[in-house]
Amino acid sequence: AFTQGWKLLAKAIERLRQIAPIHVPIVNGNHDTMSALHMGEVLAAYFRNTSDVTIDHGPAQRKYVTHQKCLLGLCHGSEEKHSNLPLLMASERPQDWARSAPVAREWHVGHLHHKKSLKFLPCADLGAGVVVRIIPSLTPQDSWHASKGYASKLAAEAYYWDPECGVTATLTHSPV
Repeated sequence: AFTQGWKLLAKAIERLRQIAPIHVPIVNGNHDTMSALHMGEVLAAYFRNTSDVTIDHGPAQRKYVTHQKCLLGLCHGSEEKHSNLPLLMASERPQDWARSAPVAREWHVGHLHHKKSLKFLPCADLGAGVVVRIIPSLTPQDSWHASKGYASKLAAEAYYWDPECGVTATLTHSPV
């Protein structure tokens, strides 16, 4: 599974780099810490001589991506309180925070495996805030989740980011 997984990711990166340079942040989950480490190492080695592909496989649990006025934080979400994520973003990346537009700051977390959005508004009348998106998963339910009564619809999402005002479109695919 690991070998097929990294080859699938490498193939996807090869296709995407035909369109634009690619930055791949590796964010581990709470059950795949070592697999994510290995995936990052393999992809970094595979693309080591490729100037338009960067693999961010450093040890940080939270990763950040910037694009013009957009600031995106990525983490698994099992360790941080979602309500603390906006302040973590502002304190861990103060220069990126200052350059970003208040409507173009988001966190994407996956720990809960279902779709949900939260908006934290420190200054509601100005519209300034941070959206925390709990993104869905393609992982099927296992026996532990079933025994706890956790159920979610399998889905994958892609987001279109306008460089000035953040997410303007969401594409969702559900295999069932």
